[in-house]
Amino acid sequence: MNRIFEVVENNGYLNPRNKYFLKELLVVLKEYLQANSIKFCDNDKEGLIDLHIHTNLSDGDLSINEVIKLSKKNNCKLISITDHDHIIDSNLCKNDYGITIIPGVELNSTINGMHILGYGMFKNNKLKEKLQLLNKENEQVCLEVIRLL
Repeated sequence: MNRIFEVVENNGYLNPRNKYFLKELLVVLKEYLQANSIKFCDNDKEGLIDLHIHTNLSDGDLSINEVIKLSKKNNCKLISITDHDHIIDSNLCKNDYGITIIPGVELNSTINGMHILGYGMFKNNKLKEKLQLLNKENEQVCLEVIRLL
């Protein structure tokens, strides 16, 4: 994990999202991995990290399996699937590609259109229930808009 800190601190400019990538996020990530006994990757094998990926469950184009395969192809070692208002099933995080997957979520807020990313959310049943209700309400709004057209 120390190698991850070193690579990000020395090469963070390679990530176009770097201005949003705070060192505090790495501390949270490190604590999450340790608390859940998740081994990230061997220190001698470098790889990429992407903690903000969408699938076709929200506004992405690829399925979860396609994202995992593409991540492997692009040498990602750690990813987080952060679909809008949807938390993937923790069973989908298990894979044979050697990629650590952290289930996440992206939530909209009423504060200046800000989006909030949450990581390791698969155990939060109250949040899952609220998101299911929100998704049903959104679906009804979409159906009503279609009806009005």
